[in-house]
Amino acid sequence: MKSIYTKIPASIKSFSSLSLGIFCVLSLLLSHKLSAQSVSVGAGSYSTSLPSGEIGPQNFSGQNIDPKISSSFNLPIQTNDYWSNLIYPFFNDPFSNVIYAHPLNVKAISDGLQIGYTSNHSFAANDYLFPFSHQLTVSVSGLSAPRTE
Repeated sequence: MKSIYTKIPASIKSFSSLSLGIFCVLSLLLSHKLSAQSVSVGAGSYSTSLPSGEIGPQNFSGQNIDPKISSSFNLPIQTNDYWSNLIYPFFNDPFSNVIYAHPLNVKAISDGLQIGYTSNHSFAANDYLFPFSHQLTVSVSGLSAPRTE
């Protein structure tokens, strides 16, 4: 039986070996870089940097925003929970926008926390909207904070 394979010249073999070696080294370096960006937490993990081409938190006008945290805060920063606007000034409010912790809605203010309950909703753009209805303020005597942190 005649072989369909032909002899590979030595120059191509050495080039192939060199290419394979470079590929392996680059793969190891890139995998190390990618794994260095992942932090394990319990059964999950989070990344310490944004994936290529992605953007971070922005306010309502598209400007990048930084979290409002104290210098002693050293935990992962939440970006997708119902209370994230306490940390991120999405609407340039130094305290918070309305936080919908259904069935309640709350809003941080300089002297405490406004709490409300809205039973009536409106429907717009395929979304149920529950307007904020301030009914109670929880506070501490003398509290007058310049912002939330």
